[in-house]
Amino acid sequence: MVEFSLEQPKGGVQFVIPPGSASDSPHLHAFSYGLENASRLWFPCVDSYTEPCHWTLYFTVPAHMMAISCGDLTEQLLSADGKKKTFHYTLNVPTAAPCIAFVIGSFEVYPDPVMQEVTHFCLPGLLPILKNTVQFVHEVFGFFEELLSTRFPHSSYKLVFVDQTYQDTSSYSTLTICNTNLLHSNRVIDQVTVTRRLLTRAIAQQYFGCYLLPQLWNDWWLPCGIAGFITGLFCRKISGSTEYQHWVMEVCL
Repeated sequence: MVEFSLEQPKGGVQFVIPPGSASDSPHLHAFSYGLENASRLWFPCVDSYTEPCHWTLYFTVPAHMMAISCGDLTEQLLSADGKKKTFHYTLNVPTAAPCIAFVIGSFEVYPDPVMQEVTHFCLPGLLPILKNTVQFVHEVFGFFEELLSTRFPHSSYKLVFVDQTYQDTSSYSTLTICNTNLLHSNRVIDQVTVTRRLLTRAIAQQYFGCYLLPQLWNDWWLPCGIAGFITGLFCRKISGSTEYQHWVMEVCL
């Protein structure tokens, strides 16, 4: 076990504090972020894709909040005074440090009604549009499992929507952090195609980019390319060839 303290980080962790919020506001939250090899900014590690290992993660947060991270949630412990709660995650599939992340906050939880191993999270008040946005997610898993002739490599998957992300989606092992701007109601038509494509690619990256990793930086194009390719195959299935060809032209140009 490695114990460490991180004070006033210069990067790697984003703290979202809405103006005028009290210390117990349900909209306060934090999450890790960064491009490749940015994990070293918030925890001590061998920050390389060539050094996968098993992980045991502990997060102690205020009792009214929850910690969401990679792997399976195996235990929740409430402190003796009832003010703090500790979340215990284990990741038994060898995983590289850049594929580790966390989210902390007061979230509404929505277990996927079709796939028990998939759970969705959003900030308070956004649950109705979250349900509408993610209702297709089980179709993506089914399509990829049939296409690749293999099951999802992990026993759980978390899709978390937060504010003030630098990217629309960021994929980590068993966890995807998304911007709340991707959420939409059933009355918003234009956003549906964009959100579905981005969330589909995030799930594709669970296979190629988080599970199957390159050994050299020169090979990084391969998992990125495969994830983009199978994303396009799913988009063509649900949107038709015309929309698929239009998307390909946009990417190429």
